[in-house]
Amino acid sequence: MSWPDFWTQTNWKTLCLQPLSKLVCRIASRRRLAFQEASGLKVAEDCLPVCVIGNIVVGGSGKTPFILALVKAAQMQGLKLGIVSRGYGGKSKQWPQRVYADSDPNLVGDEPVMLARALQQFHIPIAVAPKRQQAVELLSQQTDCDWIISDDGLQHYQMSRVCEIVLVDGARGFGNGHCLPAGPLREPIEKLKQVDALVVNGEDQQKILTNLETGSDGQALLPKLIGTMQLIPIRLVNVVDETQTLPIDELANLPVNAMAGIGNPERFFETLVQLGAQVSPHPFADHHAYSFSDLKPFAGLRQDKEKVTNLDSINNALIMTEKDAVKCRSIAQQLSVKHWWYLQVESEVDSAILTHIFNKMAQAPR
Repeated sequence: MSWPDFWTQTNWKTLCLQPLSKLVCRIASRRRLAFQEASGLKVAEDCLPVCVIGNIVVGGSGKTPFILALVKAAQMQGLKLGIVSRGYGGKSKQWPQRVYADSDPNLVGDEPVMLARALQQFHIPIAVAPKRQQAVELLSQQTDCDWIISDDGLQHYQMSRVCEIVLVDGARGFGNGHCLPAGPLREPIEKLKQVDALVVNGEDQQKILTNLETGSDGQALLPKLIGTMQLIPIRLVNVVDETQTLPIDELANLPVNAMAGIGNPERFFETLVQLGAQVSPHPFADHHAYSFSDLKPFAGLRQDKEKVTNLDSINNALIMTEKDAVKCRSIAQQLSVKHWWYLQVESEVDSAILTHIFNKMAQAPR
């Protein structure tokens, strides 16, 4: 989601909301303490061990591409992983349930379907439920996975876990350092001292570290391990016909319409600008449920009749994220458009982070 301006600074709005912010911080701290006293980091009975990939701020941080990189690295080591998620935005009335590449994102959520499509060659079992522990139990009973990744769920203390990894957007960081609603934090930033690792998504690691070294109370907030992740644009893929791909270097100097319904749409638009495109941005809320009326205006941008073979022929095309494409594909098919594309990216993650996760999960009791 887009942040209000006062989440990145301290002004009169921040000060007015601080009483509520302090209450949110206290409640979050008490919930964490109760979890630690009751169970702490452990494996639930009759369940597979869980590694949580989450964040402590509102909005996107790069969890999905990080999970993709983690699963692919695990495959190279002969490990079989499962994935659980809340299925945010899914309107199904039956939980928990398995997710497949052809599942309806309106029922099970956009991100789980995106993961299923991206990982279908690896046959990764995925399950969703608003109560994530139910999804963990489902995969534990129905699969022979070695362990499970939880997509988000850092604050979901009904779910047991043995490893916690926090991701943060390097450009936005932790904002003004205040909890909701005065700032973007879901819980106090001191939580970082308790997790296994912090992964900074982007090239702004030093700015993040400088802020953590001093903390609001003068105490260092650095976690045990810190690493980075970089998102690398790979190609453009046609939303309707994924066999059609185009090189990203031909985006240079082309006017395009860019659409994003993710945690930080501006990051996506800036990526396209860095690739040389002349961008007309169209941001939507994170997990936006696209309707026919949302997308029909983009269908009239061009009336291509032939198969697109190069980017010179798609001036003013619509470029979106892969997560958005999952939800827009059926509408694109109805509209018979050939000029909607998504930007495919891959993530490069510090090997030390991946090694730490593998070692931690290997030591978890079964």
